[in-house]
Amino acid sequence: MLVSLRSGSYAGLAFVFFLAWSGAFAQDARPSTTAQDLSTLLRGLPGWRVEPSCPQATYTVDSASDVAEFCLQMSRMEQERCEIALYGPDIRNKRMRLSYDIALSESWPAVDDWVIVSQVHSRPDSGEAWRCPLMSTEVVGDTLRMFSRSDQRRISDTSKSPCSGGSIRSQNVFQNVPISRGAWLRVVVDMNLSLSQGYVTASINDRVVGTVDGATTYNDAAAPFLKFGIYKRPPRATSGVACVRYRNIKLVQER
Repeated sequence: MLVSLRSGSYAGLAFVFFLAWSGAFAQDARPSTTAQDLSTLLRGLPGWRVEPSCPQATYTVDSASDVAEFCLQMSRMEQERCEIALYGPDIRNKRMRLSYDIALSESWPAVDDWVIVSQVHSRPDSGEAWRCPLMSTEVVGDTLRMFSRSDQRRISDTSKSPCSGGSIRSQNVFQNVPISRGAWLRVVVDMNLSLSQGYVTASINDRVVGTVDGATTYNDAAAPFLKFGIYKRPPRATSGVACVRYRNIKLVQER
């Protein structure tokens, strides 16, 4: 059973979503593509909704090569992100497999801090502060790392940090996995997002690189959603343009 971002309904035990894009970065940013424009570029995803967030940045799509590229000027204080969010059925308490190919551009700058390149995020409840993603894959120097976060409390205590401490539990799924500029990596994440009996197991290029279990989600009313693209903190000494490419993004419910 397939789920798509065009139009349609969700049904069945399994769903797969696929994104197909690519492109090249233009130094002078063009106006942000609207969700309606973007939906014409997505294939085979009925029932899902997409929201882009690329102010003063750009992403491009190459339907011929089925690759998407998101780029961001790292030195500009006003630019935190160039990414899309995908909203669909509730994936909690289900055995899911998220998979995608990822590559950093050949000109990826020497970043002096972490840069998030994929997320499973969660919208806070009323009166609750935003927290770090419940799952984030990050570039640190020439390596990848992944965190899994959870909180069983209805309203998270973020007084110490939005990422850990207080009532938020943070686990490192993997770290120090090399990533080379211009080379594709295959990322597969098997997960059950649960407040108690969950797990996250990550594989890179068919090799398991880490696993955690226990609580793996926040206690929120809204369903988690997915993000692909670049998110960074305000820059320090970093300059240049960072671009990340994706292809073959799928989410499958396993039996």
